[in-house]
Amino acid sequence: MDTPNPRIAIPWSDLPPELLDTIAKRLAAAIDVRRFRAVCRSWRSSTPPYKFPTIELPFFNNCQSSGRKHSGAYFILTQRIVYRIQLPNSKNPDFWLVKLEDSDNGKVRIINPVTHRKIEVPPAVQMPKVLNTLDFHVSEVCKGYALRYVNPSNQSDDYYDFRYAKKVAFSANAETGEYVVMIIDLRSRLLRITSDRKKWTLFHGSVGSYNFAAAKFYDVATVKGRLCATDASGDIWAFDSKFGWRISSYDGDGAFKRRMVELCDGELALVEEMGKVDGPCDLIFQVKQPFVDVAVYALSKLLKKWIDIKAMHGGIVVVGDDCSFSIPIKELNAARIFYTDRYSFLQSEILAATGDYTCFECDCREGVCTCILELETVAADDEVANDYVKCVFDGFYGQNIGVYESETGETGTALMFPEYASIFWPPPAWLSHR
Repeated sequence: MDTPNPRIAIPWSDLPPELLDTIAKRLAAAIDVRRFRAVCRSWRSSTPPYKFPTIELPFFNNCQSSGRKHSGAYFILTQRIVYRIQLPNSKNPDFWLVKLEDSDNGKVRIINPVTHRKIEVPPAVQMPKVLNTLDFHVSEVCKGYALRYVNPSNQSDDYYDFRYAKKVAFSANAETGEYVVMIIDLRSRLLRITSDRKKWTLFHGSVGSYNFAAAKFYDVATVKGRLCATDASGDIWAFDSKFGWRISSYDGDGAFKRRMVELCDGELALVEEMGKVDGPCDLIFQVKQPFVDVAVYALSKLLKKWIDIKAMHGGIVVVGDDCSFSIPIKELNAARIFYTDRYSFLQSEILAATGDYTCFECDCREGVCTCILELETVAADDEVANDYVKCVFDGFYGQNIGVYESETGETGTALMFPEYASIFWPPPAWLSHR
């Protein structure tokens, strides 16, 4: 006679509420919460839908803007999540990268995964009104953050996409609700605000001869669970609630941008963008050819120093405005690095006598940014392979994305390589056919 199994099988739908609550509290990713709620009715009723908390932050006290009044204005911290969507159980390696931001009306905004700009969906593009995550393999790639401007006395959309901070990082304790927001402002200074003291504070203090308040910062992000920042000199700093300490440094010089990113193998890397313009620029015409060189340095765990990577492993690296990430792709022999390439030229008063020009990053919306209004500038735009590509990528054209191929060293606008840009836009046909 068979001995009965002493364990009693309990249906998933009959799990006790306290156990469901314990499981739900451990789900940090929005997609995991959605999958959890999709199991059955009892699980769905036990857990509310994922919603990033509403965090209101004060407007900057000494904000240099376009001269318009900001009385009563404040910021709302918004979260953008990058998803990788694939067909389930398919040998097709194709995937789609999409960045979504929840809006106040319950809908979502589609944000360019590389830039911070909204993608306007043309009428000809078929987008499903509802995406059933059970029909696809959906994974969360990374999270980015931004400051959304709110002014009850001025409802104009002119301010919605204007960047009041070059970069925003966020860290929170899920149990206590305490949080820290760190930003790099338009003057490249590092500021922070905490849940217990809602006031923007310039990160100051010194370590030896290093002065935080005088430093020029390029990036701030959460790296391996810690808030970190990198500056113009190549130093990387990690921060606790009180101060910071140096992780590593290298002799970096001449970069317009420097971003931290974790590579596919877990290695920390710095991706730099440097100008290729040697002489004066003719401001009468728009700049069409890309003028950005890309360099990647990885922090070798063995050597404890930065080494230049000439040929990276197969995958893509996205060096974005609000978040950076990497995805391994075994079908690729080398890495493709996507970055923003909207730059402008200006002739400064100091250099005007010699006829030289300087370059700066300006990706604010025309009509809002004072540098567009007051200075003679020109922005690099997307160069396309042909008119057909421009038609296919309608809605994506003008987003100013560059791509660098690590094996060949080729660089150019993403739409010069449509086979590369297709991971971002347009949405794959199979997305609407499920």
